Amino acid sequence: MKTYVSTWMDDDLHMLRDAISRFVETEMLPLDAKWRDQHRVDRETWHKIGAAGFLCMDIPVEYGGGDFRHEALLYEELGRRGISGLGQSVHSIAAQHLFNYGTEAQDQRWLPRMARGELIGAIGITEPGAGSDMKGVRIRAVRDGDH
Repeated sequence: MKTYVSTWMDDDLHMLRDAISRFVETEMLPLDAKWRDQHRVDRETWHKIGAAGFLCMDIPVEYGGGDFRHEALLYEELGRRGISGLGQSVHSIAAQHLFNYGTEAQDQRWLPRMARGELIGAIGITEPGAGSDMKGVRIRAVRDGDH
């Protein structure tokens, strides 16, 4: 049986995968059970992940990121080991929302700190009658005087 090799991989990405793999094995996997028990990742580890350059890897380089392929490698290496509670996916989504809808000043202020692990991004998306099903949100406008 042939070994599958992603067509989008290049030498630089292979080196990044190796670095991520080593980091996940040494810094994350030994703590995974603890994180599951406490329902969160330790702040110290979050800082280490950011210092290693493995957070917000899908935001532009000028803010501390790279491109989506870099982020995909992290997901693959975490998935290979069954680590699902890191929460960097929501963190990355929050960073993407900021990048796509915020101002340049907001991007400069917040994104590098998110990429370094100094800040943790989150998303609050619950609505009455819809919960977190954003497609289920229904709105209406009601005239109130001149508003």
